Amino acid sequence: MSNIKISQLPEYTGNTTGFYIPVNNAGETTTYKTLREYLVDTPLWYSSATGSVRYYTTPASAMTGNYNLMFGSGTNVINGASSEKNVILGAQNSSITTASGGVLLGGVQNQIQNADNCVVIGGYLHNLSATLNNNAIIGGQGATIQTDAEQSGVFVGNSNDIYASDNSTIVGGTDNIIQGGGNRNSILGGYSNDINTSGNNHAIIGGVDGEIKGEYANVIIGGNSNQVVWGENQVILGGNGNVMNSGNSSVILGGANHGCGGINNVIIGGSGNQNTGWHAFVGGITSSVSNSKSFAWGSGLSVSGEHSAALGGNNNTIDGGNYNALIGGNGNATHSGAINTSMMSTSGKTSIYDHTLHTDNLHTYYTHSFNVVNAGSVGGSVNVDCSLGSIYTFTLTANTTPNFINFRDGQQIRFVITNTTYSVPSATISGGGNVYAKNGTISPSNNSKTIYYATFISGDVYIDEHTGFDVV
Repeated sequence: MSNIKISQLPEYTGNTTGFYIPVNNAGETTTYKTLREYLVDTPLWYSSATGSVRYYTTPASAMTGNYNLMFGSGTNVINGASSEKNVILGAQNSSITTASGGVLLGGVQNQIQNADNCVVIGGYLHNLSATLNNNAIIGGQGATIQTDAEQSGVFVGNSNDIYASDNSTIVGGTDNIIQGGGNRNSILGGYSNDINTSGNNHAIIGGVDGEIKGEYANVIIGGNSNQVVWGENQVILGGNGNVMNSGNSSVILGGANHGCGGINNVIIGGSGNQNTGWHAFVGGITSSVSNSKSFAWGSGLSVSGEHSAALGGNNNTIDGGNYNALIGGNGNATHSGAINTSMMSTSGKTSIYDHTLHTDNLHTYYTHSFNVVNAGSVGGSVNVDCSLGSIYTFTLTANTTPNFINFRDGQQIRFVITNTTYSVPSATISGGGNVYAKNGTISPSNNSKTIYYATFISGDVYIDEHTGFDVV
């Protein structure tokens, strides 16, 4: 026997189960025998496993189904009569059950079950199961993809899960989850983030405890405990405890405990701000906007008017109306339904008039000018509209009786009158007040100019007459 070459031995084509094979130890000093099964597990052909092979596996490994391949150490299982074309390479204690086209490459205690054309590469304690196809888990630990999810993937990270969501991805992070039946959603890193919606195209990037429940294309980037509850195309960037309650195309940038709804709105920084308007902007602390195209930046500001702004200050309120502004100050408010009203550097005041700037004090470094209202030639009974300006010019062409209308309490007006020989026998004021003049008469100079200073107080008017103005 020792003189016969292996090539000269007859070929054996029967069952090799139970055959002994001689082997040497590493030092080639001792010859042993071993069963063929423990040295090389040549293809095992089962009557129920057509075309399936196992190489270098433990005897405890098991395989049913057809056209499957198992290679490497560890107690691995391919199970199920319908399991076909699956591969387990180098894994340990892993299994493919009732699945086709699955691949387990390395890793420990990973599972593919009731899922076709899925892949797990490396990692530990992963689970792909429950009527899903074409999914992948790569690296990491404890990832799950199940319940009718397709074309989705989890890459590295720890305990990240995808349920019933197609074309979705989780990359890194811990305890992140995509669920709710939506598609094309993604979580990139972070901790305990949740996309839970039937909507599509959402993303959470980093951060902690972020949650998206909105309809379409919402994004949370970083921050802590931020939420998109409803809406489309919303963005929360950083911050803490911020919430998109509803609406579309709005942004919260940093800050804490903000709430935003409406359409095309912005909240930047600060804390506790609310924006439920349209095309509106809020910053600062506990400020709010509830109407369209408005702005609030300060502390405790409230803007409910359209096209209005509150800038700086504290606890100021624009109460409805349009085109109003509050700048600085404390505890100020516009009157209800105000239009074109402004308040600046006041405290504890409420505006009174539309189309008017309200302030406590006014200092000008250079000039202080007024529009001059040229009333032209007048005679007879004439209404003098005091809302048109502060300086008026008249030329008398007949005896004239003025009637003052549209005045404000505290208003002061100057009238410059050119006269030849006419008189002003009397004057009236709307509302039934009195007209007071020096010595009880109004007597413009003849053939010269007269200036009258009128002051309106509590429904009356006081007229101070200065006569005899001629060319020098």
